[in-house]
Amino acid sequence: MRDKKFLIINMILNILIIAMGIILFNNPAFGLLDPVYYFSIYFFTLTFLSLIAYFICRRRDNEENLILAVISVITGTYLFLSKGSMDSNYLAMSIIIFTTLFASYKGYAIYRYKDNDSYKWFLELVNTFVIVLIGFLTVINLFNEVSVQTLIFGFYFISLGTIDLLEILIYTFLKSTYFKTIYKKISKEEK
Repeated sequence: MRDKKFLIINMILNILIIAMGIILFNNPAFGLLDPVYYFSIYFFTLTFLSLIAYFICRRRDNEENLILAVISVITGTYLFLSKGSMDSNYLAMSIIIFTTLFASYKGYAIYRYKDNDSYKWFLELVNTFVIVLIGFLTVINLFNEVSVQTLIFGFYFISLGTIDLLEILIYTFLKSTYFKTIYKKISKEEK
């Protein structure tokens, strides 16, 4: 039951992250305000949502939501301290900070899952690789046009939420009894 509650809360968190990206993607004029300041608010919102998810379903073996909140507050603080600057380098650096810290934690999670002989390490590895790839592709494409930056940030949030949501759905499928019966049937046929 506790594992089910954890998965449902993380699915809701990722749906909210996708919704944040859709809001940015559909309203590129938001970036005309002060994009550095505006995106710091987005990262603080991500911090708030991650902390709520962490406190709703605290688990000793998985502190991913707490780590996501810490990473988001570090990124949001960096942007907030550099507010008033319309330079796209601050936005690019924020994505680099977020992606690097997130990938570092995911690397630790991969090591921990692989140490426990869990198959989840492969899901984490693929997830981390895709998030890092999208993060650095996003940084490369940050132009000086503010509305384009808003669209790209929206794309980044949509991608981040979708990738994590897919990881949860695949993990749920792999733990289901349906998958286990199919796996047993296939392994019997191979013998």
